[in-house]
Amino acid sequence: MHPAELTLTIIGTFVSSFLIAYAVIYGIEVLVEVIVEWREQRRQVQMARIEADLDAAQNDLRLAVLALAEHLAADRDEASRALTRAAYLSSGGVPPVE
Repeated sequence: MHPAELTLTIIGTFVSSFLIAYAVIYGIEVLVEVIVEWREQRRQVQMARIEADLDAAQNDLRLAVLALAEHLAADRDEASRALTRAAYLSSGGVPPVE
């Protein structure tokens, strides 16, 4: 083999090895980007699901608080009527008819 041919063969091998290495590195970068985007999308879906669960729980708690407030108001009205009746009875008066 002539020295010029040997030099071209070595250069060709080096260039092709360089291009293969570049292609592999580029492929790895693309794969990493795809994985990172997939993980971010998955995290966003998970966060949306958690926020929806929290919104539902908040609504349930709000309804429970409103129901308790309604029961407390009813108990307060009943206690007020009982105290009024007791005050009339202790003073000897006749309690008003409801």
